[in-house]
Amino acid sequence: MQQHKDFIQLRSELGQTSLDTGNILKFMKKEENKHLRVKCFFLIPFSRFLMPTTSQNINVHAVMYTRDLASLKEFDMCTIVYEHLRDCIKIWKKQRQDAKNKASLNMPGCPIVILVSILVLSS
Repeated sequence: MQQHKDFIQLRSELGQTSLDTGNILKFMKKEENKHLRVKCFFLIPFSRFLMPTTSQNINVHAVMYTRDLASLKEFDMCTIVYEHLRDCIKIWKKQRQDAKNKASLNMPGCPIVILVSILVLSS
C-alpha cells in the first residue's frame, strides 16, 4: 500500500518514522521551530478529538487539514466533524453487517458529538 504524499512530507519535516501521538508530543517538547510545534499541536486535536480513529497514529484527515496552517481559519469545523462522524457511522454499519450483526464497541468519531447525541436521545 502506497503512503499518502502528505504523510511522507510530514515524516520528513518532523524527522519521525512513527507518527503516533506520543512521538508527536515528544517532538513538540524538543522542537524550537514554532511553526512545526504549532503544526504538531493541531495534529493532535484533529486526530484524537475532532476526527479520531481507533488507532494511536495520526490519521490522514489530521495530516490533510494541517498541511497549510494559514488555511485553518477557512475550514468549517462543524461540517468537518459532522461529515467525519457520518462516514464513521456508515463504515461501522457496514462492518457490523459484514460481521453477521456482531456490533463492534469501537466506533470512531468526535466523542463530544456522540456523548451529546446519547444525552439528547435519553432525555
